[in-house]
Amino acid sequence: MHLSYPHVSHLWIYWFEEMIRDEIQWQNLLKFTHIEKVELTYWCASEELTNILSAPHLQKVTFVGDYFNVKDLQMLKSSVIEKKVLRKLKSLIIQMKINSWSRLTDVEHFKELMELIKCAAGSLPQLTHLKFYLNYRPSEYSIVARSLRDGKTDTGELPDVSAFFRNMQNDDIAEDSFSWYVDEELISILDDFR
Repeated sequence: MHLSYPHVSHLWIYWFEEMIRDEIQWQNLLKFTHIEKVELTYWCASEELTNILSAPHLQKVTFVGDYFNVKDLQMLKSSVIEKKVLRKLKSLIIQMKINSWSRLTDVEHFKELMELIKCAAGSLPQLTHLKFYLNYRPSEYSIVARSLRDGKTDTGELPDVSAFFRNMQNDDIAEDSFSWYVDEELISILDDFR
């Protein structure tokens, strides 16, 4: 495929576990040398992903999905710190598929995702566009986190926020039990990229 289209600059990869095991598919993807934009849906980090994200001209990456393995996130964060990937990145978008508060069940992986975003902001000097959406509405993390922090989970002013927290109110969940979700540093970082 790379021989027929040697100047491909945009890749969209719908990730699935069998793809990792299919070396022929990976070898073909790794031969594209002019990649500027990658969108990965239901991604996981791996050596092959690190190779794609180290493309010398890569400027925009979008991760879409709601499951991010902690080890994968740690490996990707280490690769960013070691300057192995995303060296010329200008735009990073993370778009999860979490439509309600009740879907935030894996605290460890969500915290690790927040750390990856902070790492990218601090380690990628050309980064000018950074977005962290919780779903396709799109609800931005900083707006939802600020609403939780301020106790404004049921507001007519922000319908997406009210919809996001609807289950929390129906289940009578204590808002204090999710203090881990409000990361002031991340809110500040994302606000700086507005």
